[in-house]
Amino acid sequence: MPTPRSLRAVAVGEPTATAGPTGATDAVPAAEETPPPISTATMAPHQEPTLPPPTATAAPSPTAISEPEPTATAPPPTPLPVPTQTPEAEEVVPDPGVIAPADGEGSSTNPDGGIVPVQVDEPAANDQTISFTSRDWRGALAGDQSWYGRPWVALYGRDGGYARATLRFDLETAPGGRMVLTIAGLGDETGAPFPFALEVNGVSFGEVGATFLNWNPAEHGARGEQAPWSQIELNIPRDVFQAGRNEITIVSLKPGANESGTPYILLSDATLTPSGSGSAAGPEIDAGGASQPIITNVRNTGSEKSKRPPGKEKEKGNKDD
Repeated sequence: MPTPRSLRAVAVGEPTATAGPTGATDAVPAAEETPPPISTATMAPHQEPTLPPPTATAAPSPTAISEPEPTATAPPPTPLPVPTQTPEAEEVVPDPGVIAPADGEGSSTNPDGGIVPVQVDEPAANDQTISFTSRDWRGALAGDQSWYGRPWVALYGRDGGYARATLRFDLETAPGGRMVLTIAGLGDETGAPFPFALEVNGVSFGEVGATFLNWNPAEHGARGEQAPWSQIELNIPRDVFQAGRNEITIVSLKPGANESGTPYILLSDATLTPSGSGSAAGPEIDAGGASQPIITNVRNTGSEKSKRPPGKEKEKGNKDD
């Protein structure tokens, strides 16, 4: 009875022993089991853009700039100064009989050599006339310039808004003598006098002792084309003037507060002249009352162009600045 062989577990795929003819055991490989094929997805290769290789550009070679050689320039010749002929100083020989005045008093010498005081006249503040037009009056009513033959402003009752007319001006120095004020004016058509006073720098000289000539439509035209403009000349003492700003004011003394219609007076051009250079030769006035002799001349100066009466329509006035 054969001897049973020992049995062992053989793993699948592991070779098993087979008995050979000699009784030896040969290893016979076991049949291998082939796994089923696995389907594999094949990815298409991604084409990367191919850039051309950069072309090497040769850098330009710097061009050598040849600088011009400085040219030697000869300096311009220096002009020679032109000789200046110096005039000979003239010797001033003072008049032995006259010595320059000082502080308003001069001196001279008599034949014996003694000094004799000489009084020197004080100069006027201005040797030229100061001229004013109707536009320079401040405070009076300015008309539309269509009547009376020349430009004008109107002065009305003392209690109204057009009772004062002022001229403003500057003097470089205080005058050395009296001043002459000349005013051109015209009275209204009623024929009645229109009283007014004079003020200079706040000093009142009271009522002026005269009035301007009146116009009459029957004689001088319906619009006063031939209005009898007249002038009043006033001698004013020097003491009321000063260096710098000055004011001369004509003040209405006519009762009432009217600002259109009669009564009124018209003022036009004016001048201020140092005494001696004007036409006035009357006595100097003093500040005081109505009895002072202010007027020196009244003259008819006529008209220039047709103007409008102040009683027709109220116009804008030259109010104070």
